Amino acid sequence: MDHLSRMKLRRIEEGSIVGSRKYEEEVFLSSEPVNLLKDSPLTVQVRLIGVLASAAGKREIELEVPGPETVAGFVSRLLETVGNRQFKDFLVDSGTGDPRPNVIILLDEQDCNLFGGLKALVQPKTTVTIIPVAHGG
Repeated sequence: MDHLSRMKLRRIEEGSIVGSRKYEEEVFLSSEPVNLLKDSPLTVQVRLIGVLASAAGKREIELEVPGPETVAGFVSRLLETVGNRQFKDFLVDSGTGDPRPNVIILLDEQDCNLFGGLKALVQPKTTVTIIPVAHGG
């Protein structure tokens, strides 16, 4: 028996045989999106540097996300998760609500401003590093 014949006989689910027309219709012609990760959460690893780590009480946070979202949305989610006023004061400029005057946000070791700033997308499994910027007036 050749490889293709053996493949046609192998059962995947009840009533479906690999290589059969029914299998092709179920798998390849399905209009339903297939979520291969439905049982595993989508997470982003957040690394906090300096005073941000002190204010949050930890250097690393694993943040569950619904899927890709903008840096602005991600920062809001992070602020909600940490829930600390001091952390918010260090992270976000109180006048503009923009974190960029206070911190550098890296997406997998690259500045988010290279990818559209607050509109850049944070993908699941990204490592986000947030570094405070020390400056005087």
